[in-house]
Amino acid sequence: MSTAKAAKSNSSFGYQCLTAKQGKFELVAFFAPAKELWKCVSVNEKKEDEDGGYQRATSASRLAAIAKFIDGNNPIPTSILISLKNGAVTISNGKIEITAKKASGWVIDGQHRLSAAAENAKKEITLPVIAFIGLSVDDQINQFVTINREARGVPTSLYYSLLKKLPPKMKPAELAKERAADIGQQLKQDDEGPFGGKIVSTTSPKSGQLSLTNFVRKVSPLVAEERLLAPFTAEEQVKIVANYYTAVRNVFPKAFDKVDSVFFQTVGFGALFNFFPLLFNTCLSETGTFTAANATKLLKRLDHIDVETWRKGGSGNAAELQLGNDLKEEFRSLTTATASTSGAIKLD
Repeated sequence: MSTAKAAKSNSSFGYQCLTAKQGKFELVAFFAPAKELWKCVSVNEKKEDEDGGYQRATSASRLAAIAKFIDGNNPIPTSILISLKNGAVTISNGKIEITAKKASGWVIDGQHRLSAAAENAKKEITLPVIAFIGLSVDDQINQFVTINREARGVPTSLYYSLLKKLPPKMKPAELAKERAADIGQQLKQDDEGPFGGKIVSTTSPKSGQLSLTNFVRKVSPLVAEERLLAPFTAEEQVKIVANYYTAVRNVFPKAFDKVDSVFFQTVGFGALFNFFPLLFNTCLSETGTFTAANATKLLKRLDHIDVETWRKGGSGNAAELQLGNDLKEEFRSLTTATASTSGAIKLD
């Protein structure tokens, strides 16, 4: 395929191309100078606390590294994947012409490569491009998830936050992750709640923050089919998790309010949710409710525990499991109860 341009004007850019069909999708392959292509497409970047967008936030360090690579006369043979709007392109006689406006299309994969080449690199580089034509936003997201789900550097939590936008007929495990992600998103938006501003999905968690990945990892098994919280509505599940962490905040206020609270570190969060089913069932059995007040009363049986020692207990699933088992053993030694989750319960 020739890389020569077919046409060029102030309002559009044209390139020789090849076209193909894959199922219902129309694909176009061509080569384009990065700085030109950048004038025709935008990045649908995901923002914290917003429903719109699906791309992960750009990394300044990664942009700089790619620009340095390009300026060192190194090649980038991997194609940029974009979606172009029907009204922004014309394809005829082996040529594609794209309207030179940012709204002409979206970058699905390769945003760092394209952005760095267009805006950071001093040297021009011509990049291979694969373009979908007229791809819906849902299909763009599906392509993004399919490509990046297992890719290094793409936050798994971003995948979780996009699950609700995927096409229907998801597997039960994915549905559970979707529900858990929704719970996490609702909890973090409650500024007065225990998770207010504590859960992040598009950036790496800072000290005292929890990634949506870790939240989903521990909560999704609880809301999966035939599991502990499955009988409850989505609203009730949100309230149950909020009441639990409110109880944790009430019983361990100093540890909870620390900037680097152990309760929002992977090992601490994991340990608490390994212990959660026992506290939940006991609270239902003893009180018939799972209000924050009653959960607090029960959890106070463990207020003598020095949770700061958890920081020295190692990391990983084994450490979470051990700490969770320690909590269970200590709690059982102070409790006698019969578990039951049947019937309606009071949550407020």
